[in-house]
Amino acid sequence: MLLRRAGLDLQVANLIGVHLGIAISFTCNAFFNFRRTNRLLRRALIFLGVGWTGLGLSALILHLGVVVWDLNETLVKAVSIVVVAGFQFTLNKLVTFRFIWGPPTPTQPETSSPAADSGAGSCDTAAKGPEPAPTNSSANGPDACEAASDRLPATKGAAS
Repeated sequence: MLLRRAGLDLQVANLIGVHLGIAISFTCNAFFNFRRTNRLLRRALIFLGVGWTGLGLSALILHLGVVVWDLNETLVKAVSIVVVAGFQFTLNKLVTFRFIWGPPTPTQPETSSPAADSGAGSCDTAAKGPEPAPTNSSANGPDACEAASDRLPATKGAAS
């Protein structure tokens, strides 16, 4: 669209489109897909780095396809979108939105797993006894244990 309607150069249109895509994609991934909204600035900077890596890969694919092999620009761009999207999603899943950064807190398990991501068992105080409140916020926020305790069934002798 930027290439044909605005008359921009292929690489300039690609640069603008990629940065708009990075901003929208980060917001959607942080809040809806991975639901990791802690350390947003750090995650955003890493996401931007992954986006720039994708931009470089996209520019390479466009150059090879359009300039070197003289293929249709729209077809080459469509192929580059598929390749780059798969590459970036994988890298963001493994790096940008991974569950833990830094030393674990009482509410953060050592490794990421489906049970760990849902917070299951990370605030179980009934079996271990009371623990001090965490000093660092977990991936689910500073009140994750209290919120999780609201979902647990009442234990014998516990106040309701």
